[in-house]
Amino acid sequence: MAVVFERDHSVLEASDLTGDNIYLVEPQPKVSIPVLLRKLRQDQGLSQSELAQRLGITYQVYKRFENTVKSNPTVNTLSKIANAFNKQLRVEIV
Repeated sequence: MAVVFERDHSVLEASDLTGDNIYLVEPQPKVSIPVLLRKLRQDQGLSQSELAQRLGITYQVYKRFENTVKSNPTVNTLSKIANAFNKQLRVEIV
């Protein structure tokens, strides 16, 4: 899930990482949801403005969903975003 963050800081795909000191780290949901949303949007070749328009919300509202500090989308909102990508939202409590 290669992602480029603000200030051009990038996270490489897991398959690109090698070495003895490489460990799998599972991000907290607060971080993983914004990163996943950004990856889905970029894979579709959409800007934040284009996706916001599809969802019927403002760019400023959508931008917060991809912000790892300010993101707090509801399950209903995540379902709408999933539908915009022709995906299904699945929530698990394990």
